[in-house]
Amino acid sequence: MIHLRRCVLSRLLRPPCSTTAAPANPLLPLHLHLHRLLSGAAEPFAVEDYLVESCGLTRSRVEKVPSKPDAVLAFLSGLGLTRPDIAAIVASNPRLLCARVDRTLDARVAELGGIGLSRSQIARLIPLARGGFRSKGRFANWPSYAFMSRAIDRPTKHLEEAMALAKDREKRLFALAVFAILSQEKITKKLGLFKKLGWSQEDLSLAAKNMPSILAMGEKRLRQRMKFLTEDVGLEIPYIAQRPALMFYSIERRLLPRHCLINVLKRNGLLKINYDFYSTALISNEKFLDKFVHPYVESVPGIGDAYASSCAGCGVDQLKLLSKNKIILQAKRSCGFKRPPANPCAAAARRPPPAAMIHLRRSFLSRLLHPPCPTPANPLPLHRLLSSAAAAAPIPPEPFAVEDYLVDSCGLTRARAKKASGKLSHLRSPSNPDAVLAFLSGLGLSRPDIAAVVVNDPLFICARVDKTLATRVAELTDLGLSRSQIARLIPVVRSLFRCKSLAPRLAFLLTVFGSFDRCLEVIKTNYGVLSSNVEAVIKPNLAVLKECGISIADRPSYAFASRVISRPTKHLEEAVVLANEFGAKQGTRVFTNAVMIFGILGQEKLAKKLEFFKKLGWSQDDLSLAVRSMPHILAMKEERMRRGMKFLTEDVGLEIPYIARRPALTMYSIECRLLPRHCLINVLKGNGLLKADYDFYNISVISNDDFMEKFVQPYVESVPGLGDAYASSCTGCGVHQLKLLSKRKTKC
Repeated sequence: MIHLRRCVLSRLLRPPCSTTAAPANPLLPLHLHLHRLLSGAAEPFAVEDYLVESCGLTRSRVEKVPSKPDAVLAFLSGLGLTRPDIAAIVASNPRLLCARVDRTLDARVAELGGIGLSRSQIARLIPLARGGFRSKGRFANWPSYAFMSRAIDRPTKHLEEAMALAKDREKRLFALAVFAILSQEKITKKLGLFKKLGWSQEDLSLAAKNMPSILAMGEKRLRQRMKFLTEDVGLEIPYIAQRPALMFYSIERRLLPRHCLINVLKRNGLLKINYDFYSTALISNEKFLDKFVHPYVESVPGIGDAYASSCAGCGVDQLKLLSKNKIILQAKRSCGFKRPPANPCAAAARRPPPAAMIHLRRSFLSRLLHPPCPTPANPLPLHRLLSSAAAAAPIPPEPFAVEDYLVDSCGLTRARAKKASGKLSHLRSPSNPDAVLAFLSGLGLSRPDIAAVVVNDPLFICARVDKTLATRVAELTDLGLSRSQIARLIPVVRSLFRCKSLAPRLAFLLTVFGSFDRCLEVIKTNYGVLSSNVEAVIKPNLAVLKECGISIADRPSYAFASRVISRPTKHLEEAVVLANEFGAKQGTRVFTNAVMIFGILGQEKLAKKLEFFKKLGWSQDDLSLAVRSMPHILAMKEERMRRGMKFLTEDVGLEIPYIARRPALTMYSIECRLLPRHCLINVLKGNGLLKADYDFYNISVISNDDFMEKFVQPYVESVPGLGDAYASSCTGCGVHQLKLLSKRKTKC
């Protein structure tokens, strides 16, 4: 192996001398080059074995490789890389020789060119990027620093506060980024939330200096973590403030499983040291397994599987059961087994590898079942027998790299693979994942579809093909679905494909919506409709709607409307009552829309929305009038509604009762419709071309073609540039040109 690499690099760094017998060839084909180098070696060497063992390729991929290295070397040479540069690239990343030029390397060069790099700069970058040059999206974040420009519009005092958070330059930059993203109002609210949670000013300042992004955490996530750390773990707020990284770890997949496992070991008398919670939470999953799981798998049977299950988000019930399992340990002690040593890491290091243990067991049983013939010599001592058996064991294979497997075989990006690999730390072999990928490919799923499945549900590749996946396919086939339809369904239903309840739930939805395509669209829009309990939630909701004369499947927007049937039945019943209170008549389209909107929003959100309208100056009568005409007004985002009301009342000069009778005005785009038309009417009035006062609603509601025909085309000669100015403003480019035209005088 070392001889091969030295020879390859030597030939790349020192080109072969040209002779008269054969023309000079600056880049000899790699497979021929390797063959000539190895033909005189002491031991035969196979290029295929090199690519499998050192480059990590599978045998199937190796068969496609021999023609690629020549194209890759020519591609690198065409970029302007010298032979020493090419040699350095091959030495640091041999697998680059197996990359596809058309699909991979050309695409990376195009990406880098798109962010402003020249070909010479790309040539200088490749030796430094190494294996990252083959990764899609690795360089996509380079231009993302432009988001810092958002800080320019912030007040100076606002940014000075951000810069004062940390003395370290990198943390200052990070603090500046956080303050650039958050407004002063949001930061003030966040500080108030921390005070409600019991944080003092000193605690909050300390946490923000160490990790400014704590101010950007969502309120719900912040409350959940504080409740867990203070109530379940028993930590004090000053302790958390000094270690704010604890707030960013997942509770279900990291903090809670590790906390429960440590408690299991303590209650079984296996841990005498009180480990610091932050230390157990901070270390990587591999180190945690080596220190707190592997040394105790014999003392506490099932602890490994229970911990792996809890890290996958399946709960910690199995770990909690193990905390009562003191009998096993006591039984082992009574039989002469000793307590594990004080240093479990040292014990794990002295333990023979798995392959050695298997060989040892076989040798030991063989000696017991077939004792040697009696001889005058003394029998071989047992400890020497065990020592020789373990020493003769073969070298164990290299550990299975889950992250690399997800990238190479499943098509995930490196970032997504790193995130997903945390749920697959228990995998020790690619045999089952390979079978799952082959199964999905056989169904007709493309590589991007398979990647989407693994991203949404990493544990999918751990499922049993024969007992789980094949069974689901058979159940769905019995419902009348074809294999192609099942292939379209798998990426959408995510982890539910592994559940037995999928087929019954889908069968019910087929009866409601009538066809597979409609069901698929509903699931894409509202995943909750598939995960909700059919008997306890969906059927009662459908019964309530039926009593009101509402049919979900008959609505044009059935996919959006399906969200209401997965909500709690109590919300839907309250929605019907509210629709009646607002004066909507049953059997009308307005009543149906009101029930849908109220049911999706819920009582709490609806109360907040009504209070918001009151702050804008709407009376109860105005709001009732608007809702009776257009219930969707309550589903509008607050910021959009606030901007719309400001424009209509201040710029146009409309009264709220006028708007309430015509709520459609709040739905139109200000930049692309209302403002351009308002400015154009003012231009015509300013030039004396319009004598009548047109109603603002009438000029807003007509189509663009009718507006052009009535207010633009008749005046293009009287006001030169009117058509272009209006067309530009309708694309969102502003109304500056229209405002300039308002100062001109008519040519008539």
